[in-house]
Amino acid sequence: MKDMSWPASARYPTGWATMPKPSTGTSRPLAIFRAVGNRHGEGDALTGLGTAQARLGHHLRAIDHHQQAVSISREIGDPSLEVESLNSFGETLLATGRSDDAHHQHEYALTLAQKIGNRYEQARALNGIAHSLQATGHLDQAHEHWRQAFGIYTDLGLPQADEIIAQLTL
Repeated sequence: MKDMSWPASARYPTGWATMPKPSTGTSRPLAIFRAVGNRHGEGDALTGLGTAQARLGHHLRAIDHHQQAVSISREIGDPSLEVESLNSFGETLLATGRSDDAHHQHEYALTLAQKIGNRYEQARALNGIAHSLQATGHLDQAHEHWRQAFGIYTDLGLPQADEIIAQLTL
């Protein structure tokens, strides 16, 4: 039988052993993406870190990560990364009580998601817009956005549709 294992020299990229250790508050993948110059990976890692920081209640760090991710996505011209980052940024802003700012981020995300045909991120943006409208007392408008999000989530067969039903019964 032919040996299909990788040669030892091909197992790890050159310089792997000398990759920088992440500083406090950053992840190892982020440090690696930065070290190898992978801007898309860096933006994606920053979005993930921002979401994780927000869930831990570290909103200022989360906002910083999301802003960096949005900037990188625009620099490299990656609309898929941008729409994901914008939605994550909006969710974090909403968690800090900045509903108007959150609304704007989700509006940008919705427009971009529609342009590139990303239905999941469209639904996510509509859900974020609905939450920001609810936070500012515009329940009728919020319900309309939730209905639209529900339709997309249902079409895609995603469990988020169940979460929207709960919002529509408010």
